[in-house]
Amino acid sequence: MSRSVLVLDDNPDAAAALARVAAAAGVRATVLTDSRSFAATFRALAPGAVILDVMMPDQDGIDVLREIAAVAPETPVLLVTGHGEVWARMARDIGGILGLARVEMATKPVSRAAVEAFLASAVLGPAAC
Repeated sequence: MSRSVLVLDDNPDAAAALARVAAAAGVRATVLTDSRSFAATFRALAPGAVILDVMMPDQDGIDVLREIAAVAPETPVLLVTGHGEVWARMARDIGGILGLARVEMATKPVSRAAVEAFLASAVLGPAAC
């Protein structure tokens, strides 16, 4: 299990905050703010988990979920959105339809505890939970 997370959020401040939480939890974080570079980075890094903004200007989170499903559907994903729970639930459900093994959701501002809990179970293993 890779102790790394790929964070994709078009808001640089939000992405950096998520990466800081990951680093404090002992998880190596790679940050992207441009969804167009996600596929190549995801393939190159093979992260243990992904934290993904649902609404982005160039490519939305649903498109990114398709890319994850095509390459590594076992990768846990935490969907985050500032557009309400309906968007997050819809994206989570689509992730399941696409065959992703684990898709969770959180609304912005995402709590530190939610990110830590996701990372503990997704990349740090049972001892961290």
